[in-house]
Amino acid sequence: MIKKSLLSGVFVIFYGWAFAQSPERLTRFTAGLDAGSGLAIHSCCSDMWGFYTFGGNMEYRFRRRWSVESSLRYLSMEGRLSSYRGDEYIFSGFYRVNNPSLTVGPRFNIPLHSGRELSISPKAGFLLNRVSQDIHNSGLLFQTRTYKPNLLPAFELGARFTWWLTERLAVESFLVYFANSDDNATPRLQKEEGQPFPEPIIDWFPDNFIRTLDDRPGELILLNMGLGLRFRL
Repeated sequence: MIKKSLLSGVFVIFYGWAFAQSPERLTRFTAGLDAGSGLAIHSCCSDMWGFYTFGGNMEYRFRRRWSVESSLRYLSMEGRLSSYRGDEYIFSGFYRVNNPSLTVGPRFNIPLHSGRELSISPKAGFLLNRVSQDIHNSGLLFQTRTYKPNLLPAFELGARFTWWLTERLAVESFLVYFANSDDNATPRLQKEEGQPFPEPIIDWFPDNFIRTLDDRPGELILLNMGLGLRFRL
């Protein structure tokens, strides 16, 4: 009950802040919140699921058709690693990324009828690559591996459809192609939790399995679709 009351109070305060000011005091800044999902391709895995993003963006409009925009976004994704089978061990793994990204770039706005607008925006920036792996043996958790975060360059090209419902509030849908470059950088292991891997049973096991865990580059490609809200400040 208390949580619901607090959330209701925050919503009322925010609503009043957003709409109480007169249109004459509108600035050239807009801010947006959005969430999305779609298709993800990562060099770590062939089987992937659980991909979603959420974040915000800030736009400054020089003219009606031209502006600059920055996007801060959080990405969560899971994928399945290749499994290895030995005499006494059957290893499999799950690869997880929890990555924030920051991109900035120009935005070209195409006005349509009745407060609608289509925008196209190329951006560039950085992605903080944060990787962890859960290793299972015969379906039971065997070890959790966490890697040191590394900063990677990122690029995106997005299209956005905006429908202004009032002077200050709009709903949006978007489609974004996002990719980063990893320069074949190998993640550095930060810590291992759980059981140690066994000594090699034969020449390739488990050394080959461990080598594939440590040699996963962070190249990521997304086709991200979603919905959001935009506020004129």
